[in-house]
Amino acid sequence: MLALQMINKDEQESLANKSVPESGIVYKQMMLGQIRLVANRKQIPTFVIGSSNDRIISKGHNKFAVRKTNATFKEYLNHGHWIIEENGVDLLAADIVNWLNSLS
Repeated sequence: MLALQMINKDEQESLANKSVPESGIVYKQMMLGQIRLVANRKQIPTFVIGSSNDRIISKGHNKFAVRKTNATFKEYLNHGHWIIEENGVDLLAADIVNWLNSLS
């Protein structure tokens, strides 16, 4: 399971069973750079997260999103694509809360 490679094996099947199909068309458009961001998007505060072991979203795509949106970026080491279910998600949550608090 490509997206769940950093999740305990016991939990992978349960998470996979709860998943719903994603759009292959949208995924293809993202991978080929066919989705365009509107220029005024840079005015909206954005926090992009990446994971060092993500097998779905490349570092290049993260850098592109950061550049296009003028985002704050944070990469989480030793995490995969499904970081929200991995050990250490409390650090991610704290970073998001801190980022949101910095906006006010």
